[in-house]
Amino acid sequence: MTRNGSNTDAPHVSVGASADASDSALVDRDVEAKWRSVVGRRSFLKGVGLAGAAALPGSALFASEAVARSAALTKGDVAILRFLAAAELIESDLWQQYNELGGQNGGNPAYMAALSNLDGDMPQYISDNTDDEISHAAFLNAYLRSKGAKPVNLNEFRTLPSSKATGARDKGRLTNLQSLDVDTSWYVRYRSTKNPDLGASFPQAHIAMEMRDRALRSTFAGPFEHLPGSLFTEKPELADSTLNGSADMSVTVLIPAEEPAKLNAFAGTATLAPSSIAGIAVESAQVDATYANDVAEIRQLTVAGPRVELVGRLPWGPREPGVGRVVHIDRFGNLISDLPEAEAGPTVSVAGLTLNLVRTYEDVESGQVLAYIGSAGTVEVAVRDGHAARRLQLLRGAPVLPAPREESAGKSPYR
Repeated sequence: MTRNGSNTDAPHVSVGASADASDSALVDRDVEAKWRSVVGRRSFLKGVGLAGAAALPGSALFASEAVARSAALTKGDVAILRFLAAAELIESDLWQQYNELGGQNGGNPAYMAALSNLDGDMPQYISDNTDDEISHAAFLNAYLRSKGAKPVNLNEFRTLPSSKATGARDKGRLTNLQSLDVDTSWYVRYRSTKNPDLGASFPQAHIAMEMRDRALRSTFAGPFEHLPGSLFTEKPELADSTLNGSADMSVTVLIPAEEPAKLNAFAGTATLAPSSIAGIAVESAQVDATYANDVAEIRQLTVAGPRVELVGRLPWGPREPGVGRVVHIDRFGNLISDLPEAEAGPTVSVAGLTLNLVRTYEDVESGQVLAYIGSAGTVEVAVRDGHAARRLQLLRGAPVLPAPREESAGKSPYR
């Protein structure tokens, strides 16, 4: 077995089954001389070069046990190495489970197909990462043995059950893919532009996930940035949104065997920093909402920005095609409905009035009622230089309907 590095100063190690004692002694002296030149107590981790060593093939790493014969390690060094070896064994356990399901030779075709939708190289990526993690643990344990230290063995703790998913092997585990608790505080730290050396503190972004009965239940608490709207909806007017801020929420997503995943329940609060929602720049926002049984209730909503300022409650929920309702009344008294333009037609009926859709307020006289398509792509009703909610005496939930064709023919913008 031979490894040649691109760096000409790196040691060239060749070990084979037929190597004799003199070859082994020569290798020992060569490695020891180079090792002593880089290893010191306080520079131990840097000298070991774990990052570089981790890139070696797994089989080459075991050679370290046979050829490394440098000075004995201190108790502190051994403790650090044993901690890292344990971490690599735990990480290997996770990746081996992913590999069984979706690796290059994974046993779950549906999971592999879903991964390939994200990235065609994902199965290969999982297999490569699995091999890497196994080799990291093997290298660290081999090095410990070469120094006369006890390696790490966690086999007695492999007591957790395997996933029941197709392709998973039935054996004891160190970790359980069905109930994960992920601490993302380091994600926040490394993406921040603030300097921890100058006193900056970083919030915890904490995610907990549980998979059971084809339902993924997750809680999230902490900051987020560049969150795409497409994560929550396929509606094109909202999918291009980009959200920044922080949240404390719980979400349940159903994952049917054949159909696409579906949001089943949601509850929580969120605070938005500068974001983009449906193409509208938002400077700040506060929202407190729940969603369950196909009905959403936004209990509190405050949005401020250069083009929008809303304060209110929105009772979003399912509706029949062609049937709209007032879902929000803004601070100007305008009535905002959930009837989309595609279903409205040229004329709508509101509070006994039949209104032709117009383009701008300039299309009607002062004091007259008008209907138009708002920035959200739905029908809105207003009074030019007036307050539509007071004028029409309407509340949230009032119907907004497409006018019958015979009724809408030849009508003026208002009646």
